[in-house]
Amino acid sequence: MQFELLAHIQRDPDLRASFAGATREARLGLSELFGHRDGDTALTVGGFYQALLIGMAALTMADPEAVPSGGDILDAFRAVTADLGAGAAETGA
Repeated sequence: MQFELLAHIQRDPDLRASFAGATREARLGLSELFGHRDGDTALTVGGFYQALLIGMAALTMADPEAVPSGGDILDAFRAVTADLGAGAAETGA
């Protein structure tokens, strides 16, 4: 991710379109890299991985001493999904 590019894409429609295309390709590539090749969900799953990677890159740049470890991320993911499962059970979903 080129963070300095983000400031420019808001003012340049051609650059934004190019960036959007590259972002879509990155999402599909990440999805395939992690074994999710289903066409219906590939962009969504790839976007999830992309958000994690971009977020980790930003955290590393901002405060390298406080970046969560892989174990921390996994623990947080488990906690969030457990909370979602409990919420679904409460609503009968």
